[in-house]
Amino acid sequence: MKKILCLVLFGASILSANNIQVDRCDKGDLKACIALSQKHFKNQNHAKATEFAKKACDGGDAVGCGSLGFLYYTQKDYKNAKKFYTKACDGGDSAGCNNLGFLHSHGLGVKQDYAKADEYYIKACDGGFGGSCNDLAILYAKGQGVKQDEKQAKKYFKKACDLGYQSGCNNYKKLETKNNKRLYR
Repeated sequence: MKKILCLVLFGASILSANNIQVDRCDKGDLKACIALSQKHFKNQNHAKATEFAKKACDGGDAVGCGSLGFLYYTQKDYKNAKKFYTKACDGGDSAGCNNLGFLHSHGLGVKQDYAKADEYYIKACDGGFGGSCNDLAILYAKGQGVKQDEKQAKKYFKKACDLGYQSGCNNYKKLETKNNKRLYR
């Protein structure tokens, strides 16, 4: 009997915590909206995830806009992904800038444009997003959208590594040892 009571109380506390978070989101706590969006995305409830990300974005939270862009991206709706990644990037979200760079470098929902990807990767890298520094270095190493420049590639691989992005460290070492085979994975 005690076990059943404990389970009932535990379940009630989880529901209560969720209700508190929904209430906080409804009252304008945009971080609560983002947390709810992420929770629903993990539970594969895309409609609810989108609802809460939209609340955060509409409230002016750049991360919320980036989350909304990602939700559209997962549905292969690249036009709306670009729209909300742009809003996120313009709002100062480095991940949003990175994702715009990715769309442009792969031609997803936009014409493939490495020079445009370069612009967004620089902005994200300058904002501390290590993956963008690595992607930017790859553009320099391959000469895509920029003049091929091993020195610049090394600079950005090192910055990616310094920001904790392991592929940047691996790629930097490969360039240092002139082992350029399979450089970027």
